[in-house]
Amino acid sequence: MNYILVTPVKNEEDNLQKLANCVVDQTVLPDVWLILNDNSTDKTKDIINKLEKKYTWIKSITLSQSTDRNLDEHFGKIYNIAFEEAIKYCKEKKHLFKYLAKVDADIIFPKNCIKDILNKLEGNAKIGIASPNVKDIPTNVFDLEKLESTEKSTKNYPWYDLLEPSDGLRIYRYDTFKEIGGIPETMAPDAVALAKARIKGWDIRRFPDITCYKTRKTSSSIESFVLMLTSYHHLK
Repeated sequence: MNYILVTPVKNEEDNLQKLANCVVDQTVLPDVWLILNDNSTDKTKDIINKLEKKYTWIKSITLSQSTDRNLDEHFGKIYNIAFEEAIKYCKEKKHLFKYLAKVDADIIFPKNCIKDILNKLEGNAKIGIASPNVKDIPTNVFDLEKLESTEKSTKNYPWYDLLEPSDGLRIYRYDTFKEIGGIPETMAPDAVALAKARIKGWDIRRFPDITCYKTRKTSSSIESFVLMLTSYHHLK
């Protein structure tokens, strides 16, 4: 169940270490975790340097020019740069991998999270893109055991009933990723990626029995878009 993990970051000193604690605690570690630093001006780079020194499988690159990550097309481009670099590294090292995973800096998840998703993918070769369920966390509560024992204090996102993959933590089968041409560099890249995968005949799945948590609330624009999709889904 070899996989690559990538995370673009820009000024994520408040979140990156929390994410790193979760990644290094996973029961199945990635062949490489590529952190793309989008010219952060806070202490993000210091955190990355410490991680690289401690773990040989954590690598980083820094963009030569900053991009506006508020624009979806730049968001897609940044992820593609990260995946391209990580894939290149693994091929040079002759690491075999079957899956590509992307995780945002504001996500935390239990130690079996990625293993559980990979097991689902291994059990169904038709699934091309998968994710866990994603929930908001209560303010300043980052203890995973406490979060898992107090589900009522967390909020499901509007796509919960759709069983569509969420975008905070998403795993692509490498064959699927190649067929859809990587992350679309367009508006709503995550939604477009799902549509392209379906057109290519792949199943896409969010597993509600596997949960990750978002430490920063999803923007209202994204939430409104998902609410629109939810309404359309129920009208069909």
